[in-house]
Amino acid sequence: MYLRRRVLPVFVLFYLCQGTALSYSDSNKTDNRKLLHRHLFDDYDAELLPVFDSDQSVNVTYGFSLNSIVDVDQQSQSVAYNIWFRESWIDERLTWKEAEYGGLKDIVVTARLLWRPDIRIYESFQNELSSLSGTTHVRIYSNGTVQWLYPNVVKVGCKMNVMQFPFDQQCCTIKVGSWVSDRSKVDIYPENAWGASLNYSIPNGVWDITSAPVKPMSGSYECCPGDTYPTLVYMIRMRRRHEAYVLRLILPTVSICLLSLFGFYLPAATYGRIGLAMTSLLTMFVFYQMVAAEIPPTNQMPYIGVYISINIVIMVFNALSTMAMLYFNHMGSRKPVPKWLDTFMQKYISVMMCQGKMSSSKKEDKSEKARNRTRLDRFNTTTRGVFRRDAFNATVREEGPYGDFMTEFGGTGNDYDAIDLSRPSETESRSKESEKPSLVSIVVDRYADEDVRAAISGQWQTFALVLDRIFFLIFGTMFVLTSLWYIIVSRASGEICDVPEIDAFQMM
Repeated sequence: MYLRRRVLPVFVLFYLCQGTALSYSDSNKTDNRKLLHRHLFDDYDAELLPVFDSDQSVNVTYGFSLNSIVDVDQQSQSVAYNIWFRESWIDERLTWKEAEYGGLKDIVVTARLLWRPDIRIYESFQNELSSLSGTTHVRIYSNGTVQWLYPNVVKVGCKMNVMQFPFDQQCCTIKVGSWVSDRSKVDIYPENAWGASLNYSIPNGVWDITSAPVKPMSGSYECCPGDTYPTLVYMIRMRRRHEAYVLRLILPTVSICLLSLFGFYLPAATYGRIGLAMTSLLTMFVFYQMVAAEIPPTNQMPYIGVYISINIVIMVFNALSTMAMLYFNHMGSRKPVPKWLDTFMQKYISVMMCQGKMSSSKKEDKSEKARNRTRLDRFNTTTRGVFRRDAFNATVREEGPYGDFMTEFGGTGNDYDAIDLSRPSETESRSKESEKPSLVSIVVDRYADEDVRAAISGQWQTFALVLDRIFFLIFGTMFVLTSLWYIIVSRASGEICDVPEIDAFQMM
């Protein structure tokens, strides 16, 4: 109890004294900042250069960090970046001794209170500093160093080369420099020799920023031929992520082309082939429209557009060849294959296509006629007695064995067994001989005509089969060659962002 009464007031007094000291210290720091602010800006003129010697220029260190790609508009050929800018320079009129202001090393003030370099982005679609004058702040150090840090979304023009789409790389230049002050007043230097910082870059779903080197340049303009203006050219290199385009554009295109080629393995007389060819052709037109929607409206045609266009032409000829195959397969017996075409096909093309030799139409006709004559003679010999017996039996069935048929031979019904049934009367024999061979000839000639028509039709079908294999080889070879060409040219990497070393800008 005794200790509590003695010690507790001591601790309370200690904390009260400490709080008073801290409060006094904070109040003292606030007073020092007010005094410093009054000291720095009472007689400060933001319109004057921050140097005492008017012949001396202000050296500005400029740099930025690329935070993210906000938008890439390929139709208007512009890119929007989220950038963290950093500018620093020495203001000789904003210096103080730290000991006189409680050891204050820096102070933060509104940017509009002091002089700032009029550095602009030349290709910007907007005035990037108009909305920052009253909202940004600067940090001023005791030695006069001014550090101005501010974020902003900058939209700049970017000429895009989409020849290698979707394996393309783009280079967008950001050219910064003083808009009014020449080198005698403001000189600009890059913050880092390697260019813009990518340490805080956020990945984009379509584009990756690979590098952003910087190149200092200087030159004069047509308005001021005697003045030299320093500038910094940042070259932002971006690579498109092509995985999604390969899956939804290139692989379907190749698959449809292969499907169209394998359609040649269907029978040439199948009507489904023409449906497959037309469906593949329409699908390729859809993919071509997808490519056209991704590229800017320029006279450049990307390699994938050329590749799809060639495949469209191949599929058009594929559809036409399929129609020709159907026509030849249903040619029938209207006319035989021309002699010169028959000779050329069976001597060269059919042998090269491993289809064997085609039968000649004339040889086929001669051999068919010889077979028909042999068939006719054999038919007449073997059917002569048959026709006679059939006529006699028909008479017996109609008049009976004791009718007029037996009386014609001078006999009676009892003489039926004595008559030679295989030898009809001379009158009947002559009439039968004059009628039956003509009927047989008609039947045989009909079969012969059908055989000739079948031979001619088979000849056209063989011709169509050979042409089918020729078209398959032609279209397959063209598809393979165009695919290899596209792989080579689309993956070839060229130098981008090649800014030459020049001492003067082109007159504008």
